[in-house]
Amino acid sequence: MAQLATELSRLQCPVPIVSPQMLLYPGQTRYATLEWLFGSLLGEKSPFAFGQADSQDEQSRIQRLADAAHFLQFCQSADVELVQGSGSISDRVGFLRQLVECVDAVRNPVKQTWSLDEQTDQDMQLLESICEQRQQVFSEDCQLFPRDVPCSDPQLPDEALLESKLREHQEELTRVQEMLQLLVRQESVEEPGGDRAEASKELQGMLDKFLESAEAFDSIYKRIIEHWAKAVKKPELYTFGADSHHILGAYTTFKQLCTALHKIRSASRVLTDEHLSTTSNETRGTSRNLALLQTGLQPFIETYEEAIVAIDDGLRVLQSARSSGK
Repeated sequence: MAQLATELSRLQCPVPIVSPQMLLYPGQTRYATLEWLFGSLLGEKSPFAFGQADSQDEQSRIQRLADAAHFLQFCQSADVELVQGSGSISDRVGFLRQLVECVDAVRNPVKQTWSLDEQTDQDMQLLESICEQRQQVFSEDCQLFPRDVPCSDPQLPDEALLESKLREHQEELTRVQEMLQLLVRQESVEEPGGDRAEASKELQGMLDKFLESAEAFDSIYKRIIEHWAKAVKKPELYTFGADSHHILGAYTTFKQLCTALHKIRSASRVLTDEHLSTTSNETRGTSRNLALLQTGLQPFIETYEEAIVAIDDGLRVLQSARSSGK
């Protein structure tokens, strides 16, 4: 603060400063000093006159000083607290230092002929010169395209032409969809090939014939062989007389039948998976028949598989009994 008091004395401030600390706190010394500083900056436009503001009301005096500080852009708004000296010590010291430096610059310029208006004119001339140079650079020196390449906006086609082309494409798309639907209908009603139909018919006949044989053997087995196998622990063929040869042959046939059932079930599963992927109605019917056949064979296979072990034992017993009978 002593340095600020020295600067004010050098600037010939008429306010008597008994103690430099008095500049930081509200009072006559601070208000009078601020009025003199603002008056030095405003010049002829200053509303302050030294020695005439002592009789004014303190609040109106502070408000006038705040308006002057805002006018000179020392604060963003009419800050009464800053002018009154109610802020922090650093803010109050910085505020006074800015005022003193500005008054010093106005009263003691580097050049005797310097003035604020002249400096503003020089600055504006410098900015105008810089803008002219930049404009020349961007207009002449900086070429985005070679000189022989014209830079122009592309010509957009007519809206009516675009709409007509769109209608043509839509009609073409409609024709293609109709042709596709026609091909799908023809494919769905088309008869399957002759070889496939003949093979399916032959397979169906063979499966029907085999089912009849399986059902006939199942009735013979349940009527004669099953009861005899459960009643006799060690069968003797002579008790059956001439039927002993038929029984031995039936056992052999039964074992062959079980093997054939396994093969047919595996083949029907493969054929069913293959035919289900086709779209022909007749082929679908054949696939359903194969699936039904596979389902119908399942009970026979389960029943006969349970008797496989007993059949092997029965064959050995029958063969030994036949050998001893001879």
